[in-house]
Amino acid sequence: MPRHLVGDSVGNLSLKELKQLESRLEKDISKIRARKSELLAAEINYMAKRETELQNDHMNLRTKSQANVWLTSTCRTQEHALQATDQKINLQDTKNMPYRPLKCQSCCPGFFCPDH
Repeated sequence: MPRHLVGDSVGNLSLKELKQLESRLEKDISKIRARKSELLAAEINYMAKRETELQNDHMNLRTKSQANVWLTSTCRTQEHALQATDQKINLQDTKNMPYRPLKCQSCCPGFFCPDH
């Protein structure tokens, strides 16, 4: 790397040489900024994907937790709750989680209903 690129020995350069040096440095800075922008965009893209993955993991764990609470609550058995609602449970269907029927409301305090 020539010494004048790092700021040494620029006192001996002519005006034309200084303008050429300035132009070269500006082009190099532009390349550096473009590369920095590419890296930042890639990092933002990765973080956005990771956020989505973590949100999906969170929802899956929340659904499993809610299903576990629903199945093991003080209604004593899954059958009792199912008899009260005539529902079949599909634990894979996260959009239609079972709800606590009115007949079980009083015996299931603290139940977190996914619909509310």
